[in-house]
Amino acid sequence: MFNPFKLRQRTYNFETTVSPEADAFLAEARAELNPKQDAMETTWRFDDATQWNFQQQTGIFKMDFEDGSQWQADGQILGSYSPQKKIWEWAWHNPNIDEAVARASHKVGELGERWGIDYLRDAQVDLPDEKYIALLCAIGIHAIAAAGVYQTDANGISVYILLSNFRWTKTG
Repeated sequence: MFNPFKLRQRTYNFETTVSPEADAFLAEARAELNPKQDAMETTWRFDDATQWNFQQQTGIFKMDFEDGSQWQADGQILGSYSPQKKIWEWAWHNPNIDEAVARASHKVGELGERWGIDYLRDAQVDLPDEKYIALLCAIGIHAIAAAGVYQTDANGISVYILLSNFRWTKTG
C-alpha cells in the first residue's frame, strides 16, 4: 500500500565522475582527510582531554585537560548519522541545529547544487556503508578549510563537528 508520509529510499552513486572541477575537489578532499585529522588530533592532544564542550549559540568548541590547560576552536556542525536508520542528515536541514553553526553544511549543499551531486544537496542521505561518512566529512573539511572533524554520540546519533581556528585559552 502506498504511504505518502514514508520517505523513499534513494540509492546514491558515491563513486561516479561528475566534472573535472568536482572530481579534482573530491580527490583533494579524500587525500587530505587522514593527514589533516591525524595532525589535528596529535597537535591538539585529543587523546589527553578530560572533557569537551560545544556551544551552538557561540560556535565555540572547548577541550579541557587534567593539567588545567584548555583550548578553544571554532565549530561548525556538518551533519549527523543514525546508525539504526543508516541515514546521514545535513546540519542545515536539522531543526535542532542553530543556523549559525550550520553554515559549513550549507556550503557543501551549494557545491552539490553547482556540480549536480545529489548526496551533497539532499537533506537526508541513505548511506549503504558507514565508510561514506568519511567522504562526507572530507568534503566538509575541504570546503571550509577546516583542521578536521570531531565525532560525538548523543542518544544513538553521531554528530560531526568541523573544527578550525584553534587557540590555547589556558596553560597548564
